Amino acid sequence: MCDMKFSQIPVIFSILGALLSCGSAEHGRDYSAVPIDRFDLTAARYAAIPPSEIDSVLAHYAPVLTFLRRAVGVDYADSVVMSQYALSPAMSVFGPDVVNRLPDLSREEQAIGGVFGRMALELPDMEVPKHVYGIISPYNQSVVVMDSVVIIALNHYLGADYPGYAGYVDDYLKPLKESGRIPMDVAESLIRIHCPYKGGDGTTALSRILYEGAVVEALMRVVPDATLAGVLGYDAGAMQWAEANERKAWSELVSRELLYSIDPMVADRLVAPAPSTSILTPDAPGRLGRFIGYRIVRDYLSQHPETSLGKLLSDDFYGAARTLVDAKYKP
Repeated sequence: MCDMKFSQIPVIFSILGALLSCGSAEHGRDYSAVPIDRFDLTAARYAAIPPSEIDSVLAHYAPVLTFLRRAVGVDYADSVVMSQYALSPAMSVFGPDVVNRLPDLSREEQAIGGVFGRMALELPDMEVPKHVYGIISPYNQSVVVMDSVVIIALNHYLGADYPGYAGYVDDYLKPLKESGRIPMDVAESLIRIHCPYKGGDGTTALSRILYEGAVVEALMRVVPDATLAGVLGYDAGAMQWAEANERKAWSELVSRELLYSIDPMVADRLVAPAPSTSILTPDAPGRLGRFIGYRIVRDYLSQHPETSLGKLLSDDFYGAARTLVDAKYKP
């Protein structure tokens, strides 16, 4: 239904490093873990690698080196890219803290295995990545999917309390910097690449809200132990506010004619990361449009339970004029 292609989302860099091996097709059981190949650790000891082993190391990490080469826009040889990366400021600043704070990613690896297994069931036409790599990245993206690999920027997952984020990461984003969110961010990157939002001139805020709601529904299905608050990035207070004020927020969308606005800035203010959804009310938690979109999707599924996840993530669903009517959404 949707094609796999190069893409990246803001959060951190990671490349898939390990062959996928899934267990049963049942959602309730565990799937084999997908190892996160630690490019960061190899780069840290690169100067000590015997010359006879250099070529095999460079060949093993060719996808990561290709990504780094593309990022800087200079066609250096792999050996030069690796040498410069090993001595980079990002490695010297974050390297020790990544080692200390993320010495073991076995829990995240198990969860990523669950994500891949469930995605193979829910989105059978999607290409499951072949490798996942962990790196230290100087860029803002936390996860990058490129050429059938996933690259995770581990320095973006050092914890909300990490001192190095002070003055660099906004407070409302710090809860998203926990390592437990790595499987969630990997899943969201893959979903958005496989079935990207097809906007354009004349696209309404409603269609964007519905697409975001479908992404939330997808994450609830494919991420092991996912909760709605976790997917939305809400703490208990934000979740409680959203549930208590859903009707009021919907009324604001309708009465102020925001729902069918074709101004892309309106849609962004409803669903993009922010400390609050101030376009509705300063008290609303950020990205409240995603919460409302999810509620509409759930009501639609109660009326049409046979609808596949692929259909929900297609413009046949979020771009259709009848979707809202067919959902019979009444907050």
